[in-house]
Amino acid sequence: MILFFSSLIAPIFVGITLATYKYWLEHRSDKKHK
Repeated sequence: MILFFSSLIAPIFVGITLATYKYWLEHRSDKKHK
């Protein structure tokens, strides 16, 4: 049960983390350009 739950949550958590990191990098690069 716990393994199934973690295997279900892990990809979602990683996806959110990557999306946030990507957005942060873009926001930071925008600040640097300006």
